[in-house]
Amino acid sequence: MQKQTKTILIAIAVLVILAGAFTAVWLVTRDTPAEGEKAVYLQVVADGKTVWAETVHTDALYLRGLLEETGLVTAGEDAFIQTVNGRTADSGNQEWWCLTQNGEMLMGGADEAVIEDGGRFEVTLTIGYDGW
Repeated sequence: MQKQTKTILIAIAVLVILAGAFTAVWLVTRDTPAEGEKAVYLQVVADGKTVWAETVHTDALYLRGLLEETGLVTAGEDAFIQTVNGRTADSGNQEWWCLTQNGEMLMGGADEAVIEDGGRFEVTLTIGYDGW
């Protein structure tokens, strides 16, 4: 019985060490926001055409702050972006706003997208949940 307890304690210690190592790696490699003014290109696409595009100067750290600064967005339920530039996505028609940063779709959303000087963001009205 004592050998089994010792084995379990060693396994728990190894898991704690691995969890600490993974946390440390995540903290070192994650994107951290840069303080100060940044120039960011922001484009809104709806119904297949650009309806708003501008290079914006901002002190915002994350995309959500930039979108709120510009007055382009209205938050929906659970912090999902619902209305952009006066156009509300109709969930009944499977419409939603897709966010991309430097050409790549954001998986974490506007609250987690770090703004970098010279970055590019696109907010696109998208129809259909299948390709999601």
